[in-house]
Amino acid sequence: MVIIDQEGYIQHEDSGLIDESVLREEIYEIMRAAPPTISVLSPENKTHTTSSVPLTFTINEPTFWIGYSLDGQANVTIAGNTTLTNLSNDIHSIVVCANDTEGNMGSSDLVYFTVSVPITGALTVATSPVAGEVFVDGVPWGLAPQSKIVQVGTYTISFGPVDSYLAPLDEVATVYEDQEAIVEGVYEEIPLAKGALRVRTTPISGDVVVNGSSWGLAPQSRAVDAGTYNVSFGSVAGYYTPDWQLVTVEENAETAIDQGYELITGKLTITTNPAAAEVFVNGTSWGIAPQSRVVQVGTYIVTFGDVEGYFTPANQVIRAHNVEYVVEGVYEPLALSSIQLQDLAIASFAIIAAILVSAIYMRARGLY
Repeated sequence: MVIIDQEGYIQHEDSGLIDESVLREEIYEIMRAAPPTISVLSPENKTHTTSSVPLTFTINEPTFWIGYSLDGQANVTIAGNTTLTNLSNDIHSIVVCANDTEGNMGSSDLVYFTVSVPITGALTVATSPVAGEVFVDGVPWGLAPQSKIVQVGTYTISFGPVDSYLAPLDEVATVYEDQEAIVEGVYEEIPLAKGALRVRTTPISGDVVVNGSSWGLAPQSRAVDAGTYNVSFGSVAGYYTPDWQLVTVEENAETAIDQGYELITGKLTITTNPAAAEVFVNGTSWGIAPQSRVVQVGTYIVTFGDVEGYFTPANQVIRAHNVEYVVEGVYEPLALSSIQLQDLAIASFAIIAAILVSAIYMRARGLY
């Protein structure tokens, strides 16, 4: 009979009849020498979006003391599973340690985890003198007033139509950490016998032209006489200009137009010959050629990676439009230098001389 410890080693060997008390003592001896085994279940090796993370673990035997070390700091004594609080946004490490009742110290594997809590502020949107629907980055928030906790950043606030009122123009609000940004949209009453015309363009602001007169960059909202209007749009570099529209504005009501600009794109294909090489566009690697991608209109600088034994092709500048451009980088083999040619000639003469000497020797000996 053999007794094997937790590490797989034989600690005791017995033969014949063995008293139970002897076996118990041998087993207890191994248990006293073995440190506790600790497995951390939480936190996991992932990103946690809260500053409070549960610390849960298992231990395979009774313990006298348990603690943990966070980010290499001094041990903190705990009674069991607990919660780590007030964690900073960063990459953290934790290890759990324990002493068993025999004084053996064990520790878990070092666990890494990330805490990334969104930095937030408050955004409050109100309207006056009437309650209008509020949209934040195109997402409806409902009727004003509305106040929500949002991540820090810049937001576009727009307002829905209200009968007999001219809706406010879009506004941009910047939310800072732990601060409140307040936006108020003021609705103007549409004058009697008039209506309202509101024009937006996406994803960029284009010039709005109504009956041949420029209103300026979208969005625009104005009170006009009831009737039919020709609405056209100005050109924007890199985008197709939208078609003009005929719009009918009714009395004491708002008519809204949302017009989209379509991005002009082209196709850029890059090949290399005769060697396959890495290619770069405006300094960004596209990978090993051949590569083909859809790009916006504009200017692009194509460069090529080095290949051993070849001259690297020169950079190429491409001014892309709504067509396909094919760029080829031709790798020329490196020419042998004069020194290399000289060494090659000397080696060749040496080989020829050795062959001649061998032939003369064999001829003299009558071997051929």
